[in-house]
Amino acid sequence: MRALPLFLGLALVLAGCATPSATPDAGTRPEEGPSYEVLPASLSTMPEPAIDIGGIRGWWEQFVRATPYRHVGSPTNEIAADMIAAFLKEAGYEARTLYYLPPNGAESPVAQGIRTVYGVKPGTQNPDHVIGWVAHYDSNQATIYAAYDDASGVAAALELARVLAKVETNKTLMPIFFDAEEVGLVASQYFVQQALARGDVTFDLVIGHDMTGINCPGHEWPMYQMIGENYLDVLKPVMSELYEKFLKLDVGYGEEAKNCIVILDVHDRNSDERRFKEADIPIIRMAGGRRATDYPEYHKPGDTIEYVYEFSGGPENYEKGLHMVIYTSYWSVLAFDALPSYTR
Repeated sequence: MRALPLFLGLALVLAGCATPSATPDAGTRPEEGPSYEVLPASLSTMPEPAIDIGGIRGWWEQFVRATPYRHVGSPTNEIAADMIAAFLKEAGYEARTLYYLPPNGAESPVAQGIRTVYGVKPGTQNPDHVIGWVAHYDSNQATIYAAYDDASGVAAALELARVLAKVETNKTLMPIFFDAEEVGLVASQYFVQQALARGDVTFDLVIGHDMTGINCPGHEWPMYQMIGENYLDVLKPVMSELYEKFLKLDVGYGEEAKNCIVILDVHDRNSDERRFKEADIPIIRMAGGRRATDYPEYHKPGDTIEYVYEFSGGPENYEKGLHMVIYTSYWSVLAFDALPSYTR
């Protein structure tokens, strides 16, 4: 079994933080239904997520406009990290910021220190097992606002954190936000390398959010879910059963939403979740668009709020797609929280 450590004081966090209980009025799903082969029937009793899609879209707009040129080492890059940490604290997480410096004498594209911002919500039964989800907040040098790449993933990951803060989980939850993705997945590489050196907790799953929300049901693109090949034999049956038997994909959007999700047996996109896959950790990547270059303004100055809305067909369509990402991520987290650890 490969363990990844929560290397910045998780023991202290676990000793001092109470875990929020499930929201009593969020509603529950009935236990009746089809038979179960992989997932426990008890998953049916978990509350539906109370997603504030209008609120997080508004936060996304504010974040994008307040932090242009979020390049590594820039003042707005630091502002972005502070905004993310503030959101996590307000949601009820223990928010921490890691600072890295390139090794002495080593060549690096990073001129100044880089950061990882992450939150911790301790689990009630298996706190040394972690379910994480990641997004990157830095921007490519060729962009200005980087609204879709990857402020969209930041927004999805933060709203997922806010919703899950109200749900009691067996395992520890960790939303992680990386700097320096655009210069070679640098922060996530440091994070995983230092984690491996300690080995005091195990990541059971990591979900990646990068370029999300331009997807079904608000857009013609499916919502792609890319599965890490190292755990395809485990992940594919779990996710297939989750979508077939537990998710109410048609709620609010009609029958066409049931066909929104396409599960791919390959992870061939390059973002921070890849560092966990390289460490033999199970990963899932959520994405709108099969390839990054399917988005016309990928790594271009035109990656703006206005263009995201234009390409999505309007703010309401973008909200629908973003909601689908958060909704499916929510149930993915709860599914793996309900399962025993299976990492090798």
